[in-house]
Amino acid sequence: MDIIKTLLQKLFPSNRKQNEVVRELKTNSNFKTKDETEKGENNQGENKITPILLSAFGNSKDYKITAWHFKVGDIVQKGNILCEIENKKLMIEFESMINGRIRSICPANKMMHAGDEVCKIEVV
Repeated sequence: MDIIKTLLQKLFPSNRKQNEVVRELKTNSNFKTKDETEKGENNQGENKITPILLSAFGNSKDYKITAWHFKVGDIVQKGNILCEIENKKLMIEFESMINGRIRSICPANKMMHAGDEVCKIEVV
């Protein structure tokens, strides 16, 4: 924040304008002070929820989740097999790429396409 204040002092001679710009910055959800950045998002009670999307496998366009190995609320680790996905030619064990808690899952046996959401994981 000190760097920003120094920069604002050089850009705007008026304290009123400097304070106005700082207020505007603080209303931006992406703006964080040095202290907020060092604490991290998890300490502020704002856990990030990440949608996990189905990747394209080969030339097939249609996929189906045949079995889930976890349920909503379970904690998963990177590398855990979340579910089994198949198409006409192959069966794939779909791994978690992040650590976290499962917040939602796609129903089993639902037809899916590449880019569809498989589940949501909250980083904890």
